[in-house]
Amino acid sequence: MKICIVNKKYPDINVSILAKNLYEKGHEVTIIAKNIESYNLIENGIKIMYVLDDNKMLSDTIVELQKHGNIDLIYTYSNNNDINIFLKYRKVPIVVELKEYYDGLILSVENLSINYQTFKLDEIKEIINNIKNKEIFINLNKNMHNEDIPLLKKTLKELDNYNIKGILYYDVSIVNIGTNHDLVWSACHMTTNYKTCEFWNKRKVKYTFLSNEITLEEIKEIKNNTKMELMIQVFGYVPIFASIRNIVKNYRKTFNLKDKSKVNYIKHENELYPIVNEKETVVYNSKILNAIDEIDEYEKIGIKYFVINSFLIDNIEEVLKKFNKKEKFQTENEGKGFLYEETIYKVTK
Repeated sequence: MKICIVNKKYPDINVSILAKNLYEKGHEVTIIAKNIESYNLIENGIKIMYVLDDNKMLSDTIVELQKHGNIDLIYTYSNNNDINIFLKYRKVPIVVELKEYYDGLILSVENLSINYQTFKLDEIKEIINNIKNKEIFINLNKNMHNEDIPLLKKTLKELDNYNIKGILYYDVSIVNIGTNHDLVWSACHMTTNYKTCEFWNKRKVKYTFLSNEITLEEIKEIKNNTKMELMIQVFGYVPIFASIRNIVKNYRKTFNLKDKSKVNYIKHENELYPIVNEKETVVYNSKILNAIDEIDEYEKIGIKYFVINSFLIDNIEEVLKKFNKKEKFQTENEGKGFLYEETIYKVTK
């Protein structure tokens, strides 16, 4: 893999160590830095191609390298000494790098999906071309508005030519427009009962992505009373709220805050809930769902699709390996969601 390390600060020995480690693993490594003199002890196989003066030059450099196919992955080393991996700059994202550890992917489309990282259609095509013998599902789970329909029709038409397994939908416009691919009813918090599953199954919908707000017993009840194939999230942060309003951006604007963090947190009763506001606002549960203990039970009742959400999960490779081996494990800040807790709320005067 072709890897580029961008050092935004002055030369640091940790950058050299990172470069050497990646090079020794067989990767083609390039360093972009403000000062190249301290890197002269690095092996000859590690290149230093550009010298940075400012952030604009950084952006221009990345674009130029991508244009010529010289980047698969970028590490950015910044002033806080943290190494961040930016998916949006990757020519070939980490999903390709980790393909031996999973059976399929759910990929979200830019401007037509919420809750998850999105891709352009040409990026999705590139991922499909780099992954063989995997089941690829496309996620179109946005609540569509009138202005979205032309793009939606164009996207569905193009997807008809893609080698994919199916399309996840939230809005019924996708069912009405139609597609050559199988459909997955994925209405987030509403996929909670077998009668609605059967309603959609009679209309040729093959799969349901179950809500995470139901119990293990309710999951069993749905499986026993529907012909649909079921999907269920078994690991990761769970989206609990979404809004088209720019809640975080408006808050920053109102109080003149300069913070530009991509992920912020809501603190409530000593719990931290991740909140992301890019084109819309999404709030996630404070706990990481970990249902590795329930996998055997799911398989016994015939559930075949287990979804792992990689959002904010640093050790995603290790998580995938554990699930592959069905090796039980615990992670920091984990929980079982509503698997053993009924969501019954009463309104009182």
